[in-house]
Amino acid sequence: MNEYRALITTTLLLFAFLPLQGVIASQENYELSTTKKIIVVGDIHGDYQEFQTLILSAGIIDDKLNWQAGDSQLVSVGDLLDRGPDSRKVMDLFMRMEKQAKSAGGAVHIVLGNHEQMNLIRELRYVPTNEYKHYQADESEAVREKYWQKYLSNALETNAETSLEQLSLKFSAEYPSGYFGHMQLFSTKGKYGQWLLSKPSILMINEMLFLHGGLSAKFPLTTLTQVNNEATAAVRDYMEAFEQLK
Repeated sequence: MNEYRALITTTLLLFAFLPLQGVIASQENYELSTTKKIIVVGDIHGDYQEFQTLILSAGIIDDKLNWQAGDSQLVSVGDLLDRGPDSRKVMDLFMRMEKQAKSAGGAVHIVLGNHEQMNLIRELRYVPTNEYKHYQADESEAVREKYWQKYLSNALETNAETSLEQLSLKFSAEYPSGYFGHMQLFSTKGKYGQWLLSKPSILMINEMLFLHGGLSAKFPLTTLTQVNNEATAAVRDYMEAFEQLK
């Protein structure tokens, strides 16, 4: 998948609204209205330490990583993942904040960026090798051995004049330890796959659109529900095809 040309700059924006009422949702929660504070962040890219420092200083969480922004609305406009070394920690913190914010009367909204979609469809060129170590515990020896045997069988079928040791090194380079744990958790039935597939690609709050890379001039004039449903269906269809072929 090609990257979007325009990326949201990593900034923290604060919008204050006079407190008249709570949050009113419509259109399957893709169009929201609120009188509460909206906090927007984008392009975290696996930099967990900086993100934690940022939201701690902004008063969104306390020093124990608990939500303390009350009924505020936190919006991520995409690219939680890749480039940095701690994408999983970033996702886990967002999942934690989602639950705590809801209990406090607030909300955490996550809009997908291209890097979330890339991980879902196994376009992993921006995943740092040292990120896979966070998924080693989710990768059984049996699963890794199964894929190694497939890899070895394919190599032998092509009559590759390569030693077993060289093939093993090549396999480890292409599929670092934890790779298959990552694949499992980003599948349609995996913890992060299911979570990300539940998120929209575009969201409206108080007549402001929140999305990752901007809209093309050729963007069809249609409902947000249709856009999000079609985007999710396209990614899910690709994932299901990959899972059948893998």
